[in-house]
Amino acid sequence: MDDKLLIGFDAAVLSARLGRPVGLGKIIHGDEHSTHKVQTARMIILARKITKRIAALFSSNTPPSLRLIRHCSECEFQARCRQQAVEKDDLSLLTGMTEQEQLRFRSKGLFTVTQLSYTFRPRRRPKRGKDKREPHHHALRALAIRERKIHLVGNLDLKIEGTPVYLDVEGVPDRDFYYLLGIRVRTGHTTTQHSLWANTKAEERKIWEEFLAVLQSVKSPVLIHYGSFETTFLKRMVRRYGDAPQNSPAAEALAAPINVLSVIFAQVYLPTYSNTLKDFASWLGFTCSDPALAGPNSVACRAAWEQSGAPALKQRLIIYNREDCEALERTTSALLHLVHLETISDTTDVLPSEVVRADSLPGQHTMWPRFSSPIAEFAHINQAARWDYQRDRVYVRTDRRQKTKGQTRNLYPAGSKRLNKVVRHATSPICPHCRRRSSAGYRTARVLYDVRFGRWSLKRWVVKYEFTSHHCRECRQMFGAPEAFWSGSKYGRTLVMYLVYQLIDLCMSQRAATQNVNRLFGFNLDDHTVYILKAKAARLYTDTRQAILERMLAGPLIHADETQIRLKGRRTDYVWVFTSMKEVVYLHSETREGGMIERVEAPG
Repeated sequence: MDDKLLIGFDAAVLSARLGRPVGLGKIIHGDEHSTHKVQTARMIILARKITKRIAALFSSNTPPSLRLIRHCSECEFQARCRQQAVEKDDLSLLTGMTEQEQLRFRSKGLFTVTQLSYTFRPRRRPKRGKDKREPHHHALRALAIRERKIHLVGNLDLKIEGTPVYLDVEGVPDRDFYYLLGIRVRTGHTTTQHSLWANTKAEERKIWEEFLAVLQSVKSPVLIHYGSFETTFLKRMVRRYGDAPQNSPAAEALAAPINVLSVIFAQVYLPTYSNTLKDFASWLGFTCSDPALAGPNSVACRAAWEQSGAPALKQRLIIYNREDCEALERTTSALLHLVHLETISDTTDVLPSEVVRADSLPGQHTMWPRFSSPIAEFAHINQAARWDYQRDRVYVRTDRRQKTKGQTRNLYPAGSKRLNKVVRHATSPICPHCRRRSSAGYRTARVLYDVRFGRWSLKRWVVKYEFTSHHCRECRQMFGAPEAFWSGSKYGRTLVMYLVYQLIDLCMSQRAATQNVNRLFGFNLDDHTVYILKAKAARLYTDTRQAILERMLAGPLIHADETQIRLKGRRTDYVWVFTSMKEVVYLHSETREGGMIERVEAPG
């Protein structure tokens, strides 16, 4: 994205200088000088916005607000800015928090990590969300930092059945080149470290084959890594140079690697500002000999070695990679200790502080310390400062007057609709089912809630029908109600069709369509009622759908396709689309199998 922004900036300068638009740019990258085309229109807009912000910063007399970002690892002022952020206890210290989340917290008056830590509330997860992954809680990480304790959420799922093989990979992402594989094998009380080095990209295959040979030599290997970089590495190497022999120990290890970061994320909260391997391991007592080599600095070190060939630079990278493997082993040992499994490390005291389960925390915290003053009257005034708020906002369940005080009344009660028309409907005493005459009936009245279309308008239309309701003693059916009423419904057909139009043609959600009708026309529709009306409308158009299908099946050509949908209460379903370029039919199916097409009945 940075290269595209530079293309946009250059295109904007050239356009202003030449007086003509520059609509296309090219980025040449990699050892093979691959070319990537960029449409500059959008990039020019983004570049101009950024340049305006930079100009505003330079023209301002006050320095910009401090905020740590991903680029800080490449900046020469990283140490100074981080020290200022630590002194301010700034929210940007939490590396997983986006800029939008920081702005949202600041709008609520939360400016420091300590303030954020007091906002965590343990919540019970709904039943329908138990299968979903636990979201990451920034407030819980802040709480772990404030209390200097490890906090756990849920049950950790980490099981290692076999010999652990720790993997750490170093590469050059821009060139899609992996040059160093660190492999650490722990067997009993002995540890073996392998460092597979590639001088050029042509030797990448060689170190991959050596890696497979190491896996083959280990009994029941279990591949363990940290982060998605190694996951991408394994997939690309298998695609480029082939997998291990089928049913071999190496093939089984490659098929089910364990990403330790996926176990830690959103479940283990250490008193660290990030989830990086070095931060995690440093809290567990691990010390890195060369912390300055982390991140993009390792790529720069590799580039310096390629230019000079200095053995010291190569050894520096190998030591850095080996320490990553050691940190991964220590981190895995700590996690196994947390889930009460057998440790694979001689270190027994891997947890430097007590562990707290997040669901056992009390539900109430206060972000303000207890008030204290040498003057006793001030303490009394401080207590009285909350009295008015409690009298207006805190209700006792047994106090009916206060309990009903904050309840909002219904803005559209059902009986307050002004009638547009009163119709006296003439009812025949002949039963429409058995054609027998009903001997008696009784007068009744019902109100129909509907909408009415004008030439340039759409308005509410409420009609009161007065009619005679009959009961047939032979077939025991009730009849006499006007046809405008649907069975068991007080809403008219035009209103139902308007709802279907919003749901289908305008792609509105059911809740949005319901709120729209209630606000425009003052009805009291709820989601359940709209669901019933929608089902009745679907049954009404069953014959229409079948007639369209018959015409399509009798034609010469039908285009068919399917698309995935999400339904409430299910994971995924599918909608099949059939069209003859003049008509279209949508059919619901639980699978995407082609048997759906065979189940569509042919005409006749």
